[in-house]
Amino acid sequence: MVAPEFQLTNESSVVGYINFMQVVVSLGVGDVKGDYSAVLPLAETGQALVDELNLVLAAGQLSAATVTLIVGAIDSMPKGTDATRLNRIYAALVMVMASPEFIVQK
Repeated sequence: MVAPEFQLTNESSVVGYINFMQVVVSLGVGDVKGDYSAVLPLAETGQALVDELNLVLAAGQLSAATVTLIVGAIDSMPKGTDATRLNRIYAALVMVMASPEFIVQK
């Protein structure tokens, strides 16, 4: 079985997508900027943040291995201030949106 729509996906298109999403998540597009106040309290705990993003963005479809990798990366980042919490949120969002389970929605 093949999926012809995936012939449009290659290394360059995925890297371009991730680079674009990094900018969009942190800076927004034009006058549109994300409001992350709802997840800001969760940013201190990597597991809570990733669990929320998994539910909201991927309908709980992230594999345990993917969640473990993202939580490990988030927990290795500094925390304690609003700026560092936002950086943790930005990183978690981009990693969730770059995961195979998010890119290939079922």
